[in-house]
Order: sequence, then structure tokens, then C-alpha cells
Amino acid sequence: MEKFYKLLSPLLLIWWVGGYAQQQASIHSDQTEGRNQIEACQNTHGSIFNSTRATMIYSEEFNGSLPAGWQNNVIAGPAGFPGWEWTLTGGAYGGQLNSTTASNGYMILDSDAHGSTGFSEEADLISPPIDCSSATTSIFMSLEHYARTFGAADISIFISNDNFSTQTLLYNWSGAPANAGNGSNPVISQFDITAIATGQNNVRLKFKWIGEYDYWWLIDDIKIYAASSYNLTMLNPNGSGTVIPAPGVTQHPEGTIVSISALPDFGNTFQSWSGEVANPNASRTTVSITKNLSIQANFAAYTDDLLWHQYTYGTSANNSAYIDDITEYEVADNFSSSGIEDIRKIVVEGLPVGYNIGATQQFIVRFYDEPATSEPDWANPVIVQTIDALPYYVEVLSWNSAYLVYRYELNLTTPVVMQTGWVSVQNSSGSFYWLRSTEGNGNGNSWHRILGEPSNQLAYDMMLELWGTAALVPPSCVEPVFPADGADNVPGITSLTWNTDANATGYLLYYGETLPENGIDVGNVSSYPVSLSYSTLYRWRVVPYNDSGEATGCPVWSFTTQADPTITTFPWTETFEDGSPSRASWTQIQETGSGLWSYASGSSGGLILTAYAGDLNARFVSTSGTNSPITKLVSPPLDLTSITNPRLVFYYGQESWFGDQNTLKVYYRAGGTSPWTELVYLTDDISAWAEYIVALPNKSAAYQIAFEGINNYGRANVIDQVTVQETPLSVLSWYNLQWPPTATIALNENVSVYAQCWEPGVTPGAGPGDGIECWIGISSSDTDPSTWGFWVPAPYNTGFNPESNNDEYFAEIGNAQGLAPGTYYYASRFRYLGGPFTYGGTGGPWDGAASVSGILTVTPCNAYTVPFSEDFEVSSPTLPCWLSYNADGGGTAWALSTIYNNTPGGQRSALHSYGDISYDEDGWLVSPPVSIPSSGQVDLAFWSYNTYPDDYGKNSVLISTGSGNPDDGEFVEIWSPAVVAGSWTETILSLATYAGQNIFIAFRYEGNFAHGWYLDDVFVGTLAPPVKSLNLKAYIEGFWNGSAMNQAQDVDEDENIFNKFNGTTVDTLSVYLAEADAPWAYLFAAHEVNINTDGSMVISVPAAFPGSYYIVIDHHSSVETWSALPVDFSGTTIDYDFTTAAGQAYGSNQQSMGTVWALYSGDVNDDEYIEFLDVVPIYNLSAAGFFGYTLFDIDGNGYIEFLDYIIAYNNSVNSVGMNTPPNPAKRPGMLKLKLTD
Repeated sequence: MEKFYKLLSPLLLIWWVGGYAQQQASIHSDQTEGRNQIEACQNTHGSIFNSTRATMIYSEEFNGSLPAGWQNNVIAGPAGFPGWEWTLTGGAYGGQLNSTTASNGYMILDSDAHGSTGFSEEADLISPPIDCSSATTSIFMSLEHYARTFGAADISIFISNDNFSTQTLLYNWSGAPANAGNGSNPVISQFDITAIATGQNNVRLKFKWIGEYDYWWLIDDIKIYAASSYNLTMLNPNGSGTVIPAPGVTQHPEGTIVSISALPDFGNTFQSWSGEVANPNASRTTVSITKNLSIQANFAAYTDDLLWHQYTYGTSANNSAYIDDITEYEVADNFSSSGIEDIRKIVVEGLPVGYNIGATQQFIVRFYDEPATSEPDWANPVIVQTIDALPYYVEVLSWNSAYLVYRYELNLTTPVVMQTGWVSVQNSSGSFYWLRSTEGNGNGNSWHRILGEPSNQLAYDMMLELWGTAALVPPSCVEPVFPADGADNVPGITSLTWNTDANATGYLLYYGETLPENGIDVGNVSSYPVSLSYSTLYRWRVVPYNDSGEATGCPVWSFTTQADPTITTFPWTETFEDGSPSRASWTQIQETGSGLWSYASGSSGGLILTAYAGDLNARFVSTSGTNSPITKLVSPPLDLTSITNPRLVFYYGQESWFGDQNTLKVYYRAGGTSPWTELVYLTDDISAWAEYIVALPNKSAAYQIAFEGINNYGRANVIDQVTVQETPLSVLSWYNLQWPPTATIALNENVSVYAQCWEPGVTPGAGPGDGIECWIGISSSDTDPSTWGFWVPAPYNTGFNPESNNDEYFAEIGNAQGLAPGTYYYASRFRYLGGPFTYGGTGGPWDGAASVSGILTVTPCNAYTVPFSEDFEVSSPTLPCWLSYNADGGGTAWALSTIYNNTPGGQRSALHSYGDISYDEDGWLVSPPVSIPSSGQVDLAFWSYNTYPDDYGKNSVLISTGSGNPDDGEFVEIWSPAVVAGSWTETILSLATYAGQNIFIAFRYEGNFAHGWYLDDVFVGTLAPPVKSLNLKAYIEGFWNGSAMNQAQDVDEDENIFNKFNGTTVDTLSVYLAEADAPWAYLFAAHEVNINTDGSMVISVPAAFPGSYYIVIDHHSSVETWSALPVDFSGTTIDYDFTTAAGQAYGSNQQSMGTVWALYSGDVNDDEYIEFLDVVPIYNLSAAGFFGYTLFDIDGNGYIEFLDYIIAYNNSVNSVGMNTPPNPAKRPGMLKLKLTD
């Protein structure tokens, strides 16, 4: 019985494999037919391809199956995820394509049917090579497709002419809300591929799906054709409205029919098209592209008035009308307004089904008297009019793209005179059954069908407008905004503010201790500035007016002003603390936006974390916006008449935030209603509290100072310790710049600069004299130090001779201030008892002749030897030697950042951020000089991380053997990638060209509101040869046991069976990398690779293989098997799995093992075909009873037996052999025999 069973099993196997091969042959024979017909695309939203004016290069309508040469590459997905499939009926749960040739089938990726929550999906549909080399005009690609998302779908179309070693994105749709579609079914997409396809014979398309348990993507009717092309210029509209396509220039093939659409803005109507269009009077029409054309839409404002506007949402909606016993598609609502003289126009929006361009829609409009009960007598309207209307196209319904939204202007045949009543609008065809709200507070994305009796259909959206002649009515009274009625402590200098009335064209303002008889006509405003007496009760009222008269019965309000807050004693200091007696008297004027000053500790993050003194300071906002908001913080009145020379002293900060900079203006005015005059405009990045002093001109008895914060999304403006005082006149008797007169330092060094001063009775003796302050200033120009803007505080030198009559102060300058190589000048600055600044030179007080500034020369750092490394941490000894050059002269520059870091245990990297919109950034980060040895391999390695990689501008590395200053033009570019990654990526560059030389290395950023470049772990030296990890998975047919692979067995002469290999190793094999293009030569080989029971293998590949390569597996008794496509080896880890689908192998050349796929077994003579010459030796050896570890033991059980013969025999019957690109360069054979008698 056992022998019979062993004989039956191989017979069953022969029948099953043979049946499979026959089925496959049938499928392949169907794939060769039905792909030549091309039809005009029919779609109301896209262009129409006219085949009489183009030369067809390639077309595919997916007639009957997946065509030959097309590849379905499943990259990720849950178990059994099929990727792309051919369908005739659409998805398992919806998803039908309305394409031109949908009746003969199309392709679908049906995530709805095959996806699973928590499993990412990725699959590519790849075309065969397409020969476009004969085209002599522009080349275009079009297709009909439709996708729907549940929120995760990311669909892309790529094109390549080098088997996707490089590829160009033609189309992407992602990030859409749940249930949205990518357009109207079908979406007709058309692309100009001239730049990629011209002269190319290997053009391929890739349709990439990425998702997770989403809906579907449907594709059909792909065409590539050559045609002349012309420009269609859509001019900006004449009047108020929007147009499709948007204003600008689009390019189309000759013969294209382009749909155009004009939608007037609210309160406007479409008049006509200017230019050569099919129907100039239709808002939605077409343009035939036979030459370069320019068109323009003309709009005009309604001459009618808006009388009544109804929008509703959800359960707040009013009733739909029930006229008779059949279903009515109708909307109705009641209106009431004394401002209606007559009704001439009604505007509604909706979704007609089956609407054809150019056709009118008929509507029935009914008016009803106001009923005594809740609803009118629907059966007896008082006025009925039937109106034909052409629609305006509004949009595709966001959550169901099968529906298009239209707006209708219903011009009444006869004006209707009603001020109260009901109106209903019904589409007479019965197919217009959606209404919505788009204006006011309505939600334009929520839609509800209106059916049947009103009592059953209360939840729907609608928009219904009445236009006509407005009756002129007087305006209504308004309410006060500030001060509130009965308010106390109102500032004496303020603005009276009120709300507005829509019918008013102006306002009369009355105010005073008693109301005047006549008001002030302030015009159509809602605020009026006033200067008031202190501690006084005021009354006021506002009377709106228009051409019909004034509002009547408007109330009178009152308020009491504060006690006189005028400051009369000086010096006066505002601390902004809670206990400050004057803080409550500061007021604010919002010039732009709605930001206000507040009282807080420090800034909004950054480096200024506390007040300059005390606990609180004044702080302005840090928020999104450009020059908005802008707000003045206004001091109480200051009576400066008692001060001879008043000055303002304050401390401030305004730290830049990634290149965004808030600014501060300081103003004064002589009185509460006088105009403001600017004193100073501060625009610098100030990251620590800084003092500012300015004289106050034109003193008065009611003087006011204002600090105006201007937000640009920088860190907040902060001010503290605002002091108004008499300008001190005290100056020191003598002062100088003591030492050194000149100095030369390296970039990473500092020099101590000393200054001395003398004042009788103050400086003699030990310790510093009272009231003396000192600074050392630095400038790049040899000018008067009083014009310099950079000063370093200089403390008293405690080591100075205590017996001297002078006091000495010093400061460190150089690297401490980040000075770049170059020449600088330095001087001293003194102040005594808060008096004016005085400046010291080499011989005493600076005079520019006998007593001048010191000269500082900063040289680059000395050259570092290799290995050289930089991790940009604060502890790095080489960090001070790096230089940042801002070649664009503004914007952002290289800086240290703690956001991203690559160094293990580190915190920082170097960053050049994206900068501001419309600003061309050009930032250089230059290393110190590095000495490259004259022999041996030396490389430059660094790590990059790029934010917003899709907005990439340009990163580059340049080398200079000269000065290291980019301005000298000596840098040479050695690297710049075409694309960058949004993750840490290492780059390695050879420096062999620079052997024996000292070099500077520059990292250059270029972009306009582009990406961000983080740089870390720069290394110059000899690197260990880098490798990549190739993680492979494959199964061998003969070793498969149904769930894994058996380990290869060996048998000794006593017929003891044992595992040939240790651990989980099944057997060994060879893995090769072959060229992606002809002649497909083998470039790399790894032999004796261990394959484990789960099919896994790990191969180390030199980093010198950065391109795309075919992966080739060769097992000693299996057919050589190639990957389906070249695999990208640009990363450091490469994964490829042959087992998930037959299509993972070139030509789908794998054996199905149920749910997985395996390499064909039985090629024992290593000629890459399983044939009679393989079967015979297996049969003979099995009959002779040979055993042991040998390539003739197909199933690896240690014995050559009939089952080995059957596996080889079945594959020989089915003509199994190697499937590769045409005529690849052949590797050397590796025939290995081991037979045990």
C-alpha cells in the first residue's frame, strides 16, 4: 500500500502542475487582443482628445485582462493582498469606473475588499516599455481614472525612461478627507511628457497606490500620442468672479476641446466671454484648441438690492413644500421684511442629475400669503411663474463626485410686490433634488435630500435669496462698545466706540458734560478719538442716519473719567510690576489686527526668560502674521516743562525665531490728539536685554510716549524699566584705550583689551570708582566710535594696581563675538553718573588723529590634520573655527539647533532653515582649514536631515584651496543631490583630488521658502569600507514542507542521517547583482550564502553599489531566478521578498506553493533549464540507491529517490527555465557534485 501511495502522489502532482500551466497559457493568449481602438474622451470636466489631429503612439484599454508586459508589483499589504486586478464589474463593495471603454474592463486596486486595519498597503502597476522615439512633435499622455479615499489613500503616477532608476511625478492625490473622490467619475488627466519621452524607446508608466484599508483606484483608457500644442491664456476676469481654468497659461494638444466655466461672486452676474469660445453667452462652454488663444470672462454687479437671504443647516431648516401626492423636489421658506419694495430675482443652488452643457433648467416659483397657521395653503399660491435658467457651475460635491453643484439666477417675468409671505422653488423635471447653504453660517459641505411632506423632512440645507428693489427705511439705534454705560476710571485720552447698523450711512456723535444741541457728523465710522477732562462725568449718544432720516429714540449713556494720571516728578520709571502706581494709566491703540501688550516675565521662549529687573516686564505678541498685529503701548501724559533736556532710557529685547523678526518703533506726541512722530525704529535681533537711550524733542505739558510692537512671528517684543529723566551732563576728566594698540589672533582666539580713566577724588585708591561704566566697542570700519553699534561691557580689572590714580577696565574680544577673519577696529566707551558717552583712543580721548582706535586682525584657524571631526556640540574644540557667510545679505543664516541631532548622546546640529517667502536664501557654512595627506585614501563624510524635502531648493558641498571666503570665488562644487531625504542620511565624498593641500569645506544652502537642512557629524579621514545590508527572502520548491523549508540532510556510510548545516540553515546558494540595463552584466557575487528555514538571507553589499540592480538567486539544483525589476540600492538597508507573489520574479517565473511562491527545483546540470537531461540522472541515481548531500537530492532529505525525480519531471514537462532580460551576460557556472555510494 505504501508503494502505491508513493506512485499516486507524483501522478496527481503532474496533473495539477500541468493544469496550472494550461490555465496560464490561456490567460496569456487573451492578453494579446483588443488594445488598438482609441475613442474620444467624453467628460464634462476635462479636455477631449481629438484623434484626427494627433498621432497615436500607444493605447491601452485593458480589454479582458491584465495585458502582456504589464507588471503588478505588490510591495506591502495584509496576507492575500493582490495589489492591482483586472475587473469587468468594479469593486466588491462599490467602485465602478465610468470610462469610455469600461464595458470591456479596467484595472482596480480594491483596498476596500482586500485591506485590513493596521496593515499598510503599497502596490505598483507598471507598463511595458513604450517606444516614443519616432515622435517629432510634443508628446502627451492621458488616462481615465477615479479614486476614492477614507483618508489614507496616496495615489501617484510616475514616468521614467530608465526603468525607474530616475522617475518624474506626473500626478499625486493625497491628504483628502474621508469619503472624498479625486474628481468627477471619470477624472480625465492629461500630461505633457515631451521632456521625458522625446527620442526615448523605453518609456514606462508606474501607477503607485499607498494606503491602509481604504477605498479604491480605478484606471482605464491610457493613451500616449504626439501632437502639436498651443497655449490657452485665461485672462483675469473683467469684474468680480472666478474662472476655470484659473487665470494663467495652460498648454494643450492641437484639437483639444477644453471646458471653461465662469462663476460670478456673490451679488454679481455673468455677462459674456471675450475671445473665441463655443458659446460666448454661456457661463460654462468650451474652447477648441487650434491655435494660441486668449479668453476673458466678463461679470457685472447686480443692479438689484439683496432683499432677503435664507440659509439653514440641519434641524434648523424650515419646511419644504408639499403640493400634491407625488414626491416633490422643492424648497420653501417664509420671508418678512419692511425693506422690500418689489422682488425681481431669486437665486438658488442645487445638483441637477444628468445635466447637459448648454441646456436650460425649468423652475416653478410660487408665492403664498402669510398663513394664519404655521404653514400656508400650499394648494393655492397667489403668484406662480415658470422660469427657464442657465446654470453656473460651482464645484464638484466634495463627498460624492458624481454630483456637480450649480447656481441658478431666476429672473422673474413680472416683479412681485410682497413684504411678507412664503416662496417656494421647484425644479419642474423632478431631478433637481439637492440644495445647500454656501453663504453666512451655513455648512457648504453638508447636504440633505428634500423629499415628500414638509413634516417628514425638516433636516436639510438650503440657500434661497430674494433680489429686487429695497425700500428705504431709517436705521436703528446702536449700542456702546467703549466706554460701557456707567463706566468709571475711563482714560482722559481715549476713543468713543459703538457698534454699527447695516442701514446707516453715517453717525451723529453727541458728548459733553451736558449734551450739546448739535452732534458731530463723524461719517460712516464706529470710533472717534477724544481728549477729556479728568475726574469728570460725561454723557454721550450716537444717532445713525441715512437718506431716509435719522434713527429715533436713541439712548444717552454716561461715564466718568479717571483722576489726572499726568506724571510731574522726574526722574520717573515705569517698572510694569503689579505694584506700579502708574501702570494702570498706560493705554493701548490697536493699529492692525487684534494683538495686545501684556505684563509677564521675559519673552515668549528663547533666551530672554526673566524681566530685566523685578518680576514683570511689558510683552507684545508672538504669533503668525506679517506686519500684523501692530499695537501701540501708550504712556500716561508726562509734564516735561520742568526738565531742561529730557531723555528716554529703556531696556528691550526682540529675539529672532528661525529668521522671523518682530520689530519695535518708539513714538512721541505733544498732546492727546496730536499726531504721532517716530523717534526710533529698532529692527535687529536682540536676544538679551539691551539698553537704549534717546533724547525727547518738543517737550510739552501733556507729552506721551508709545512703544509700537510689530509682529512678524518672531519672539515677542519686550520692554522694561522705562525711565524719563534729565540728560546727565557729568563726564570723566580723562579716559583712553590703554592696551594693546594692535593685535592679531586666530579665529578661535580672544584678546584682552584694556581701558583706563581718571576722575579726581573718584578713581584714586583701591577698587572701582562710583558711577563709572565702561565698554569696549568693535567695528569693521575705522570711523568715529560714537557711530558704532556693537559694545561689549567691560568690568573693572580687580588685578590692577590699587595704588594707581586711574581705574582700569577690560573685555575679551574676538571669538567671543564670533568675528570672522578680517580687520577690525576697537575703542573704549565710558559713562559717568549716567551722563553722556565719551570715547577713548590709544592716546586719550578719541580724536581720530593723535588718539585713534586699536586695530585687530583675525586670521583663520590653523589647519587641522586628519582625522578631523565636528559634531556641532558646544563642547567641540573646533566649533569656533567654523564660519557662517550670509551671501544673500539678509534672511536666515546657518546656526546651531537642538531640534534634530544625529550624534549619539548629542543635542545639537547645524541648521539652515527655509527662510521667508519670496526671499532667495544663500547661506555658506565653512570649515576651518584641513590638511589632506599627500598619500592614502581620505574621504569627507557627513550626515544630513532635510525638512520639507518636497520643497527642496539646493544643497551643495564645495572645496577651496584658497582663502576660504566665498566672496573670493575660489570654491569648486563637488556635490549637489537632485533630491533629498526627510531622514538622517550619510554622504561620503572622496577628497583624493586634494592630496597634499590645505582645504576649506563649504556647505552651501540655496532656496526660496524651500526646505530646511540639518547637518551633523562631519568627518574627514580614512573610513572603513562601508557596506549595505541586503535582506532577501525566497523559498526553494523541493525543500518546502507546507509551512517552512526543511533543512538539507546528509547521510554517512552507515546511513546515519544528520543536518548538513547548523542552526536554521537550509542550504547555501549564490546571490548576484546585475546591471539594470543591457547587457545586464553581473557586477557583484556572494557565494555560500546561508538560506534559513523561513527563507531569509542576509548579504553584505559594498556601499560602492548605490544604483538600481537586478537581484539574481542561483541555488545548485534550482533555476536561476531574477527579481521582477531592478531594485533601488541607494539606502543602507535593502529588503526584497520573492515569496509574496509570482510577480516578484522576472516574468513571474516562480512555482506556486499555495499561498507562497518558490524557486523552481530540478536544474541539476546548471544550464538554467529543467529538461530531459536533468531528469535522467536523477532517475538513474535514484534507481541505483545513491544518497547523501548532493544537488540531485531535490528535496534535501539525504536520499535520491522517486520524489526528486517527480519534481524535476513535472517542471521539465512544463518547460520551466530561466526567465531574464534578453541575453544577459552569463556568469561562470558552479556545478558541484557529491555522491555517496
